[in-house]
Amino acid sequence: NIKLKKRRNLGLTGHLSSAYNMGQLFRHNQNIYLNQNTGKRNFYAIGSWGRDANLNTETIQRNFLSNNSNAIIYSDHTYHTNSMTGQAGFDWTFSKKTSLGLMAHLQHQASNSNNEFNTGYTNTNNTIDQYKGLMKGTGLFDRQNLNANLVHKIDDSGKELIADLNFINHKSGAYQSFDNTYIQNEKDLFSYQSPSHFKIVYGKIDYVLPFKNKTLFETGIKSSFVRNDLLSEHIDINQKINYLKSNHYLFDENIHSVYLNFRAQKKRLGAQLGL
Repeated sequence: NIKLKKRRNLGLTGHLSSAYNMGQLFRHNQNIYLNQNTGKRNFYAIGSWGRDANLNTETIQRNFLSNNSNAIIYSDHTYHTNSMTGQAGFDWTFSKKTSLGLMAHLQHQASNSNNEFNTGYTNTNNTIDQYKGLMKGTGLFDRQNLNANLVHKIDDSGKELIADLNFINHKSGAYQSFDNTYIQNEKDLFSYQSPSHFKIVYGKIDYVLPFKNKTLFETGIKSSFVRNDLLSEHIDINQKINYLKSNHYLFDENIHSVYLNFRAQKKRLGAQLGL
């Protein structure tokens, strides 16, 4: 059980930061935070967006003494990613004993990559075998999360009733194409895509009953519903799906549980019993 720490400063507060980096490629990152607290009502919003990029070039030469041959490998890899993250929440304190919290979290990320390589191999007959290839890829990540929570303190002895409800929607995917060519014009061209999508809905209710002498009784119920949809498609040179190398995975899961927990503490000795 995670309890979030809330800011208690009254009024409007905020923070803004920005960073830029320039080399052969350009990077940047921005963050903003706002919080409005009136005492019984608190609203906050967090946002960030940025771009990441990388360039990597390698040249490798290998000499094989056993058969008097050598190989030269050249590779050039670039990628860049654009991302955005946002979160907003609202806390409402109805009374000293009851409070309600709402939160929404959004995340988006898109990426592109390019990897080109050339390989030359000189064998023992002084003939050159040459290979070249190109790999292009795109990626996507989207996630939405909604949360509602309610805390009610029954009395001053520490009795609490806590309810929590969450919804998560997650989408991600990747597409990559591979173009491999041999010097004798033998060509291997294929691509694959692997989108995934899952949804999670879960909620729980907890009840806390404290006793004297650091003794505590807890009980609660929890239910979750999960749906997974994972696809992996292999596409050949004729732009047809190869079903022998492809897979589609569908999975639904529902879990319902009840728990009981009793904990006692006396000086340095503690005991806990749960079900």
